[in-house]
Amino acid sequence: MYPEPILLESLLGFTGGDFILKMIVNTLAIFIAAKVLSGIQIKNLKTALMVSLLVALLNATLGSYLADRTGLEVGILSFIIDGIVLLVASWFLDDFKIKGIIWAFLLAMVLAFLNGFLFRFIGGI
Repeated sequence: MYPEPILLESLLGFTGGDFILKMIVNTLAIFIAAKVLSGIQIKNLKTALMVSLLVALLNATLGSYLADRTGLEVGILSFIIDGIVLLVASWFLDDFKIKGIIWAFLLAMVLAFLNGFLFRFIGGI
């Protein structure tokens, strides 16, 4: 009788539990990458969580817009969009700094590797 409610899972394409796991993994990856790359500065793990949430929001908005306009959503060229999104995120957070576009692209590549590794490790638990 009543219309079906729109669920978060149908809008985002994954469940809330998946989102939480992805945020945890991405937070750890951002924190580790910032400690490894000298051109990235991050204050603490709480800041890494804020970066992770902001990057998710920016990817859903700015990242989708850039991918639609440029066609760079696949392969190595997606690092360009990821780097731009990370650089924009650093403009909004005082405790997260990227020292230029090259460091943003390097961070995007390291994050892709770390996210894949950590997700397999943590997701397999």
